Amino acid sequence: MAALTGSYGRSFGVAGLVAPADRFYGGCVAPGTLGQLVDDKTTGWWLIVGSGLAALGSFLPWISFRTQDWTTFTRSGLEDAAGAITLVCGTVIGIIGGYIVGGSQIRRGILMVLWMALITAGAVWFTDFLDIRDRIATIHWGPTHAKSVGSGIWAIAVGLSVALVGLVQMSAAVLRPNDVDN
Repeated sequence: MAALTGSYGRSFGVAGLVAPADRFYGGCVAPGTLGQLVDDKTTGWWLIVGSGLAALGSFLPWISFRTQDWTTFTRSGLEDAAGAITLVCGTVIGIIGGYIVGGSQIRRGILMVLWMALITAGAVWFTDFLDIRDRIATIHWGPTHAKSVGSGIWAIAVGLSVALVGLVQMSAAVLRPNDVDN
């Protein structure tokens, strides 16, 4: 059987096994699916949910201290540049996820933007998490004081992990080599 070829010269797969290519990642078929196309809306929703959590985490407290008189001090991510970076990266990932849910095709250039945003936000999260952990370890106020990593750091970690699932799913479809013509 001969493979169909699209307007960009990309193979759509074996004739009769795939749907029209304009609805899915330029006609790419996920490896191991025997002609079943990847559902791009699911990928987009993974990205939207993950980016929403990461962006929300930028606003939440990243570190918190409670003193002996129960006064609580918190510091959010947006009080320094790290929170702004995670917010921008989360927003970029969410916008692209919205385009995917809307039915837009994703090309390799957009995929690389997504990977760079995820890697940048992940690196910022990791360095700030280590810094916060080290700062908490050096504080010795006594047994009645509480110190902890804030919920914002954990929201960003979960959000980036969820976005990573969608990004890996999308990468499997977009970066897959063209189907072999028989």
